[in-house]
Amino acid sequence: MAIPTAILAIVAVGFMIRGKEAPVAAYTVTLLDLSSEVSVSGKVTPAEEVSLAFGQAGQVARVNVRVGQRVSAGAVLASLDNGNLSAQVAQAEASVKIEQAALESLRAGSRAEDVGIALVKVDTARQTLDNKKNILTNQVASAYSVVENNFRYYVDQLFTNPRSDNPELNIQLRGEYEFALEEDRIYIETALAPWPNPDVAQTSLTRIRDFVALVATAINELSATAVLSSGTVAGYKADMSIMRSSIETELENVSAAERAFIDAGLALELAQDEYNLAKSPARPEDIDIAQAKLAKAIAEVSRLRALMRERVIYAPFTGLVSKQEYKVGETVSAGDARINLISDNNFQIEANIPEADIASVAVGQVAVVTLDAYPETEIFNAHVVGLDPAETVIDGVPTYRTTLVFDKRDERAKAGMTANVVITTDTRGQVLAIPNRLIERRDGKSFVLVGNSDEVKEREVQTGLRSADGYTEIVSGLSAGEQLIDGTTSR
Repeated sequence: MAIPTAILAIVAVGFMIRGKEAPVAAYTVTLLDLSSEVSVSGKVTPAEEVSLAFGQAGQVARVNVRVGQRVSAGAVLASLDNGNLSAQVAQAEASVKIEQAALESLRAGSRAEDVGIALVKVDTARQTLDNKKNILTNQVASAYSVVENNFRYYVDQLFTNPRSDNPELNIQLRGEYEFALEEDRIYIETALAPWPNPDVAQTSLTRIRDFVALVATAINELSATAVLSSGTVAGYKADMSIMRSSIETELENVSAAERAFIDAGLALELAQDEYNLAKSPARPEDIDIAQAKLAKAIAEVSRLRALMRERVIYAPFTGLVSKQEYKVGETVSAGDARINLISDNNFQIEANIPEADIASVAVGQVAVVTLDAYPETEIFNAHVVGLDPAETVIDGVPTYRTTLVFDKRDERAKAGMTANVVITTDTRGQVLAIPNRLIERRDGKSFVLVGNSDEVKEREVQTGLRSADGYTEIVSGLSAGEQLIDGTTSR
């Protein structure tokens, strides 16, 4: 290849400046091991890190760990009070045994003693129903007596001729109250008649309660006057409070007694069904129902146990507790994470690599790492395990998060340390290579000066890998042993 006149002139000038005896800088083409690298800084982070919380709200009963403590996978870190749930689980487990026994008994068929026991249950349930009916009747009568007497005493004192067709208030109230109360007093008398059954009792109590509430509202607006002392007004208000309280109490008592009566009736129906079942041979559908009941009972146990697990925080892996802020006795919400666990088996490095270098980085590439916390002579080995496909813009520069893990566990590496990473992106063994300074690049091509002080020729070469230590692979254009002129010193 012909050497451009400008280059020959520069080389010639260089020779004249050095003089005839001055040696020309030269380099012998040889085989070398090359590697390319990407250098970047990052942070040491745990390979695994998780924030843990209770799955349910409740009161913290125990905290078993402290910050810095190492725990094994599955260890109990903290737990909520489980008193009520434990009792429910025990009850549910007992129900499973009962349903299991019932199924086995059903399969075995009815026995005379089973029929007898079922009949006893029917008789007992019927007697319980009669007792609850008597209690309900007595409660209705008692409620009537209390409410009717209190009404006559506390409310009717405000009226003249309260039980007549023309009751009149004997105190001065606002017009709308006076009209409503005198009108309603006529009709409320029917609610004060004896109550024949619970339905009438509850309806009447509700009507009386509403009437008394209106009376109390009107009384609360009263103020002392020349004919009505403050003590009298206060007495009326206290009377209305007593009246309202007694109505609420009796209404609840009647309701409770009625609920108990209804429950007893349902219990009798159930006992009767069981008796009829005991007398009859087991049918396939009966066995299916019994199996379904057993499955339901088992499912309830599983559900409650799952709820109990949500009230306990377990370690998902072996690691170190890096945060613990629960306090025994406090009430916490579900999902309120206050325990952090990090893996102590290995750490990873997260680094952001600029887009100019990311194309040469791949999973599996090895790296050497130094940590700012230790001298540069302390070397840690790592390798690339992940590349984030999405960019992360830092200071306006697109970067890509890259994850590396240490090749082996080292107690010196700790979360948060700054890491200086050198990733080996490519290696070439025993290839032709020359220093970068011997290559001149122009117009997208690469040239070198081949020869010695007597003869110099420019030659185009094809280059390959460019190493981090200043050498470039020569793919074609040169052979081992050829001499190159250092154009930087000859010019």
